Amino acid sequence: MITLVAALAVGGAAACQPKAEPASSEKTTNVDDSKTEPGDETMSDGLPEFTTVTITKSGGIAGITETVTIDADGAWSYVKARMAPQDGTLEGERLSQLRSLVADPELTTKGEPSTDQCADMFVYAVTAETADGKTVETATDDCGIAPNETMGHLLDLVIEATPM
Repeated sequence: MITLVAALAVGGAAACQPKAEPASSEKTTNVDDSKTEPGDETMSDGLPEFTTVTITKSGGIAGITETVTIDADGAWSYVKARMAPQDGTLEGERLSQLRSLVADPELTTKGEPSTDQCADMFVYAVTAETADGKTVETATDDCGIAPNETMGHLLDLVIEATPM
C-alpha cells in the first residue's frame, strides 16, 4: 500500500526571505526496494504495491488546501474547501507512471536549494506507504525547483490528470 501526501504551507513573512535550503519541512525516509523479504507486497513488474496516494497542496496568499487521493486502481478524489468534491480515474500509462514515480528512490533525494525570494508560494509534501508497511516522505515548495526530477514529474502528472 502506498499513500502519497503532498502538503503545502506558507511561512508568512519568512516566505519572503531567500531560501538557504530546500523546504524546511522536508522529511525523508528512503526505502531500499532491492531488499525484499518473504511476504513483501509487489506488483508483477516488481514495483511496490500501493493502495492510496494522497497529494495535498496548501498555502499561497489565500491559504488554500487542495487534496487529491488516488487509489491503487486509479480512482481519484479531489477536495478543496468551499467546492464540491470531484472524482475521476487515472488509467493506463498515467497510472503506470504514478506507480513508477512513487517507487523511484530518487523521490526523496534533495535537490539544489533555490536562491529565489518568494512571498506567495505553495508547499507540497509526499508520503508513500507500501503494502508491507514501509513509508517514504518528502516535501517541497514551488519557490524555485522541485527537490529532484522525480518529484517534479510526479507533481506534473497529478496536476495534469486531476483538478489540482
